[in-house]
Amino acid sequence: MKSPFAALLALLTIVSLSSSSQLASAQCADWRGGPLGNGVANGADGAITASALWDPDGAGPLPVMLVVGGTFNNIEGVPAHHIAMRNPNTGVWSAIGNGFATTPNAIIVHNNQLVVGGSGDSDPGTFDANLLYFDGSAWQTFNGGTNTGSVYALASFNGELYAGGSFVIYPTPLDPAVDFAHWNSSAHLWEPINTTFGQTDGAVRA
Repeated sequence: MKSPFAALLALLTIVSLSSSSQLASAQCADWRGGPLGNGVANGADGAITASALWDPDGAGPLPVMLVVGGTFNNIEGVPAHHIAMRNPNTGVWSAIGNGFATTPNAIIVHNNQLVVGGSGDSDPGTFDANLLYFDGSAWQTFNGGTNTGSVYALASFNGELYAGGSFVIYPTPLDPAVDFAHWNSSAHLWEPINTTFGQTDGAVRA
């Protein structure tokens, strides 16, 4: 026969476990859908492949926006071709210019301008508009884009812009830039990172 103390201890254990279960349930109930929703009724109608935070007017009154890119053409009922931004104060999505031609793989902010890198083709005779920046009203190219291939990664370092991917860019001041390139803002051309070897021997993804 259990002592009164043992019975009391068992009862307290049951109450404690029950309270813990209720607490965990309450904590889980606090999870809720984020700004992208469930992808059906209140989200995007395609995949999200890249994102960044961007303050469109710098020190102006606008807040820092959430920018997302992907395969979508509509997000929370707002038409937006492959790229959109969300105002955290209002929760409202809006398009950015006329959108991005291909699927964005990388989005960064460089010199307070939104820069996007995306997918391209394998035709060396044309420029793919897959390396663009937004000037506040429209998307602009960095001397076209790449001649072949896709941009997978972008970086802004010490005021300079770098792009990585599986691509070839020419003309350049020296050799073609292969897979890893630096934007020469003075010459308005892309150039290879390593001028001795001229290229990497594989794709750059991050």
